[in-house]
Amino acid sequence: MSATDPSATPSVASPQIPKSHERLSGQHECTLDEKGRLSIPAEFRTILELLEGAELKVSRHINLPCVVVYRPDAFNALLDQAERSGSKEGKALIRVVGGTARTMVLDKAGRISVPGLLRDHAGLSGSTFVTGQDQHLEIWDPERWHAHYGIAKFEAMDFSDWM
Repeated sequence: MSATDPSATPSVASPQIPKSHERLSGQHECTLDEKGRLSIPAEFRTILELLEGAELKVSRHINLPCVVVYRPDAFNALLDQAERSGSKEGKALIRVVGGTARTMVLDKAGRISVPGLLRDHAGLSGSTFVTGQDQHLEIWDPERWHAHYGIAKFEAMDFSDWM
């Protein structure tokens, strides 16, 4: 994209959200209880500085079958960047991710409720993976995670420069 090209629009595929906390990384096996509550892993609660009563934005991913969890400041930065882009992708992100977002409050046991529509979108029930993705968390059904990110998906790629 050229700075002098007025028709160029910034991409929203990989938004550069201002860092509000340390990078979230790692994967935890967690259980979604019969009431749709999920304990946020202690490691992530510490990084996000979450205490009882903290609010989190919970929504669906724009193009993956998972639920995303953001601190409100990071979520608002994501939507602001999408709006500033003026692109069709930005508008879609605002409509889908912003439109399905709910504010959830962390309870004294470190849990949030995952709304039924979001659980349905991600196929969540019982066992889940909670993964840290830099400035947000993703909640996955393990079978869907393996279908999208299992070893077979990457066998033909060369990661030797990074691993």
